[in-house]
Amino acid sequence: MRINCFRGFAALIFVSLVTGLASGQPKGTQEADALLNTARKAYGDANYPFAVEKFREFLTKFGSHKDANAARYGLGLALLDLPKPDYKKALDAFSPAFHDPTFADRALAYYHAGAARRGLGLLELDEAAIKPNERSQREQAANKQFAEAHRLFGEASKAFENKKDVVWDACVRCDSAEMELRLGKTMEARTTAERFVKDARFAKSPYRPLGLYYHGFACFLLNDIPAAGKSLNQLSPFDQPFGLHAHYLMGRIHSTQDEKAEAAAAFAAVLADYDRNKKAAIEALKQPDKLKHDPWEKTRLEALA
Repeated sequence: MRINCFRGFAALIFVSLVTGLASGQPKGTQEADALLNTARKAYGDANYPFAVEKFREFLTKFGSHKDANAARYGLGLALLDLPKPDYKKALDAFSPAFHDPTFADRALAYYHAGAARRGLGLLELDEAAIKPNERSQREQAANKQFAEAHRLFGEASKAFENKKDVVWDACVRCDSAEMELRLGKTMEARTTAERFVKDARFAKSPYRPLGLYYHGFACFLLNDIPAAGKSLNQLSPFDQPFGLHAHYLMGRIHSTQDEKAEAAAAFAAVLADYDRNKKAAIEALKQPDKLKHDPWEKTRLEALA
C-alpha cells in the first residue's frame, strides 16, 4: 500500500523560485542568494546529495536569512529524495517551515512532514519483518508515526481546502485514507475516500483511481461487498501501481458471490500481471538515468524486482 503522491510537482514549484542575482545588492546578500540558487538548481537537476550539502551550507552561514525556512523546506525535499531517504532529518527540516504561519508553502511543508512521518513508520514495519521478536514494539512504534502522519496530512488538507486547491486536496485525502487503513480506522478511511465516489470536483483528478482503490479496500474490509465491487471495478484493466491488489480484491469479491469462473480469472490475471510487472521493473532499472528525477518510482521498482 506504499503509494506516494505528487513528489515531482512539488519540486517544480520549489525550483521555480530560483531567481537571478540583482545587481547592486550588498555582498552578503549576493552570496546568500547565489548559494540558495545553487542549492535549488542542484535539486532541480536531481543532484540531491549536492543539494543537501548546499542547503546546509546556506543555513549554517545564513540561518536568520529571510529565506531560511524556504531553504529548510528545500533541504527536507532533498533529504526525502536521496537514494536512501533520511526521514528523520527531513522532518527536522520541515518543522520550522510548517510552524511558520508566514511561510508561503506552509501547506506543502505540512504534507511532506507527513510523508516523512509515514516513511519512519514504514521503516519500523521493515524492522518488524526482519526481527520477529521485536514485532509488537515495532508495530506500536510504526502506529505512532502513522498517527502523527495522519495529523500532519490533516493540517495540510485544511490548508489546501482553504486555497481551493482540488489537486492537492485529492492527493492529501488519499494519504489520509492510507494512514487510516494502516491504523485500523476503516470506517474513517471509507468516509475520507468517499469524496472520490460522490464529489464531482474529483471526477477528473489524477488521484481518483487511488481514491477509488482506498474506498473499495475499506468497503471490502467492512464487508460492504457491493460498494467495494463498484469502486474497484472502475480500476479495470488494473494497470495502476496498486492494480495488482485491487484486482486481487476483485477476485475475492467474485469468490464471496460464488462467481467461481470470474474469481479464477481474476486470480490468474494477478499472477500473470505480477510476472510481467516484475520483468518490466528489472528492465526499467537497467536505465537509471530515466529514473533519476523520480526516486520514489525507482524505489517501487526495486522492491518489485
